[in-house]
Amino acid sequence: MITILVAITEQTEIDSESIAIMLGGSPVNGIFDASVSFPKDVKGDDTMIQQIVEDSIKNVYKKENVAISEENITIIIEKY
Repeated sequence: MITILVAITEQTEIDSESIAIMLGGSPVNGIFDASVSFPKDVKGDDTMIQQIVEDSIKNVYKKENVAISEENITIIIEKY
């Protein structure tokens, strides 16, 4: 989760204190779910944030030598 948070804050203008991240899934089965929320008034492109999250997930799995398919990654971006 820290990897995702750092990647988002480094590549966007979103403050880390305003981001909420929930993670789930079954890493053993290569299934990963992520939900990222941030305030509506914050400048942030949902597509870009989704790509940042996906890339972060893939990098973590790669470091752990675990294969994961894009089809098994679900990312939800919400604004509150």
